[in-house]
Amino acid sequence: MKKYTLTLLLTAAAPLFAGTPAPVAPAPLQNNTEQGFTLGLEAMALQPFQSGGGYRESQYDFGWRASLGYQFADGLFVKATYFAYNTDTLNQSWLGTDATNQWYDQTGNSMQSLPQSFSDTQYTTPTPTVNSLLRDKGSLDMSYLDLVIGQNFKPSDKFTLSPYVGLRWAEFKESYSSQYAYDSVYTPVAGIKMPADTHIVGSQGAKSDFSGLGIVVGIDATRTLAPNFSVYATLKEAVVFGTSDNNFSDYQATNGVTDWYSTPKATSDRVVSITEVGIGLQYDFCFANVAANIRAGVEGQWWGGLSTNINHAGNFGQDSENTGLAGFVLGANFRF
Repeated sequence: MKKYTLTLLLTAAAPLFAGTPAPVAPAPLQNNTEQGFTLGLEAMALQPFQSGGGYRESQYDFGWRASLGYQFADGLFVKATYFAYNTDTLNQSWLGTDATNQWYDQTGNSMQSLPQSFSDTQYTTPTPTVNSLLRDKGSLDMSYLDLVIGQNFKPSDKFTLSPYVGLRWAEFKESYSSQYAYDSVYTPVAGIKMPADTHIVGSQGAKSDFSGLGIVVGIDATRTLAPNFSVYATLKEAVVFGTSDNNFSDYQATNGVTDWYSTPKATSDRVVSITEVGIGLQYDFCFANVAANIRAGVEGQWWGGLSTNINHAGNFGQDSENTGLAGFVLGANFRF
């Protein structure tokens, strides 16, 4: 009888000694959204910078970015994004008269010494009139195409994260050209033998082209500040594997005698890192059953080791400088 009584007491008291389960932190919630096609359009005002200081005439120029994708009801999305930017990195001309037998660029750097044609030094010869003309032009063309897959997460009511991963095809094209003319003209003087007038024309050019395929990862984050208003931040990092093609040409004619020099195209394998960072404000709204937002912010990009140092001819073809873009972005995004 005592045995059965003890068993009943222990059975009744068992819940009092049972442990309490430890709390489990909830995983970030997927952002359940209405599915549909997505479209993004962005206008960009960007200024280029080069680590070697080669972009002497850089200024803000127009770029653009567009995206098209599809968003599923559970927050999963796929998206294609294209970016394009083109600008002049150098555009200058110089015209003048100089009796020092040298001509210069606008920064005062001596570009080339041009010899006078004194064939007989026993005669006294006056200083010639020297006319020089220089035109320099440079251009930069950058673009990429991303194909990514990602997921929207909503850790809290005011915070949204959208990480993604995918493939990137990137292209970087840079060119430089210079045309110059030099005239050494002697005014005839009675009784004095004059050396021959010298007329020199020439041009130099260089091109550097890169293209390749790689991996891109990124994240888009928004934090609600007030109804319909948010702050956003974006971060992308791409590693692209590709080839870089470079060539240099030099042409000069002196008094009608032409000398042409051109190096063959050099091709090298490259691994390039591309970083993009952006931050700004976002306004959300709806119209005709379309969810939309407008974004205004700033953005910076960094393309590593692709630019050619074009400060002077001796550095043509050495594509080891970094290129940066910085400026402003105004965009709109829609879900249909």
